[in-house]
Amino acid sequence: MNGREGFMLEVQNVSFRIGKRLILDTVSTSFLPGNVSMIIGPNGSGKSTLLKIISNELKRYSGSISYGGKILTAGQHSSLAKRRAVLAQHSELSFPLTVEEVVMMGRYPHFKVQPTAHDQLVVNQVLEELNMTRLRFQNYLTLSGGEKQKTHFARALAQIREVPVEGCRYLLLDEPIASLDLNYQHEFLRMARLLASDNIVVVAVIHDLNLALQYADHIVALHHGKVIADNKPQQVITPSLIDSMYGLKSRILHTDNLPFPILVTNV
Repeated sequence: MNGREGFMLEVQNVSFRIGKRLILDTVSTSFLPGNVSMIIGPNGSGKSTLLKIISNELKRYSGSISYGGKILTAGQHSSLAKRRAVLAQHSELSFPLTVEEVVMMGRYPHFKVQPTAHDQLVVNQVLEELNMTRLRFQNYLTLSGGEKQKTHFARALAQIREVPVEGCRYLLLDEPIASLDLNYQHEFLRMARLLASDNIVVVAVIHDLNLALQYADHIVALHHGKVIADNKPQQVITPSLIDSMYGLKSRILHTDNLPFPILVTNV
């Protein structure tokens, strides 16, 4: 096992039911540091459910989740929170906190009573890097949907800012760009790639397959709760897979002007 594999996030034979309905069926895959991994699939395929199990939000499943070779247990939650951040699809708050206060929530696992000068420095750095310093004292409830999502992204980045002494960091994203304008979608995914290059495991649920082709290093395709493809983007996103998952005819276009292919559907 090489260095990257020793820190990987591994899913082994995970199944999950709601009543008699099987949502996930013996799902196995792994996510490496240094990669942006994306989970794709139609609505109801189990994408968000899988991410919630990985993040320990859902617990009544069979199989196992391992972080760096250590099986996820309830007792790991506090220590793992210092190096694993989750950005949910809907991260709403109903309190009139400032943007700075929301971002500081990401530092909660790192201090006991009051934030330290270092915690404040981390928040300041993250706000500056995301060009959000001007919003520092703005009421979160007055932000646009995209600004709220960026605020929660900043919170997640503040949470996993430090490189741990042992192990690596993990960033889990559930449809993170759904409420963002096109320019912010690309900005967000460029940032995700930059984070992954710092030896972070980045896992994102995404619907836009062209963005997956452009930004992902690794794709897991789910259909009816099963993994039907698990490989590099161009090996996963193919006309035959699009037909089987979505019932759409498609073509993959390669152009000299772009380093990544383009998917054209309904052709």
